[in-house]
Amino acid sequence: MDLWSLGVILYELYKGAPPFFTNSIYSLIHHIVRDPVRYPDSMSPEFKNFLQVRAFAVCRLNCTTCLPTADTLPGQATCIFATSFVDE
Repeated sequence: MDLWSLGVILYELYKGAPPFFTNSIYSLIHHIVRDPVRYPDSMSPEFKNFLQVRAFAVCRLNCTTCLPTADTLPGQATCIFATSFVDE
C-alpha cells in the first residue's frame, strides 16, 4: 500500500486540488521533499492528523515504508487505520 498516494488522493478529494502542483516533474519532487503541506483551515483536526502522521510524514522519512512487503502489509494496514479519524 502506497501511503503517500493514499494521502494525496484523500487530500485531493477533500480540497479539490493536490497538495503540490506544477508542470515540471523536477519542481514537483522538490516541493514534495522540501515544502510543508498546506492544510485548509476547514479541515478537521482528526483528518489533518491522519494525513500528517499516517500518510505524508511516514513517506517523507523513508520512502521504502510506503511500499508493502508480505511481512509488513498487515502491520501497515493496522497502523494506518487505527486512528480516531477512521473510526468516525
